[in-house]
Amino acid sequence: DYTADDPDFLKLKDLEKRIAGFGKEGQAIVHYALAEAYEDIGDNDKAFAHLKAAADAKSVAAKFSEATVRNTFAAMRTVFPAEAVAHYE
Repeated sequence: DYTADDPDFLKLKDLEKRIAGFGKEGQAIVHYALAEAYEDIGDNDKAFAHLKAAADAKSVAAKFSEATVRNTFAAMRTVFPAEAVAHYE
């Protein structure tokens, strides 16, 4: 479970700043992770906002892009240990 001062949670928040470059599939991945983190710390308003953002991103993703997903996970690997990223792969 995440805590408000969890280094991984802070890294997720940093990834959110770069989310525009991840494509819709990548954005959905990051938003789902942020939703989980905000739920863990008890901020349900932000958790639901990120769930909606993730669903919106998924709904407009015209087709799956393996390159976009690979780029998103590559970015995640720059800020998280491999075992944390593996949870989402």
